[in-house]
Amino acid sequence: MRVVTLAGGLLTNVECLDLLRERAGTSARAAAYPQPHDPFPTELQCYDALAASPAGAQARERVQAFIDAVDAVELTKAEIVQLINLKPRERVVIHAVVESCAKRLSDDEVDDLLHLCEEYL
Repeated sequence: MRVVTLAGGLLTNVECLDLLRERAGTSARAAAYPQPHDPFPTELQCYDALAASPAGAQARERVQAFIDAVDAVELTKAEIVQLINLKPRERVVIHAVVESCAKRLSDDEVDDLLHLCEEYL
């Protein structure tokens, strides 16, 4: 594995899980310096944790549809990633994720965000 772009952007848990699935599917034995543990125990732990999180049931296409749907709401990229990762079901989570939520979003917009999370994620 090599770094393609340093700090190229934010990754959702779904993207990390897909990366781990991809890595598990490739033959690491073909590497010039085989590692004693393939896959690494930390990778297995990350995979298990992500698979048990909302990311385990999410598809990248649905996540992209969610991103497109929330484009009308003025959220930062980090807030969108947090919403995808957490898949909130309660208004309090939206208020915890979105900075100055009470000032930036109306109650209807918060309800719309919850509905979009339920529909797409």
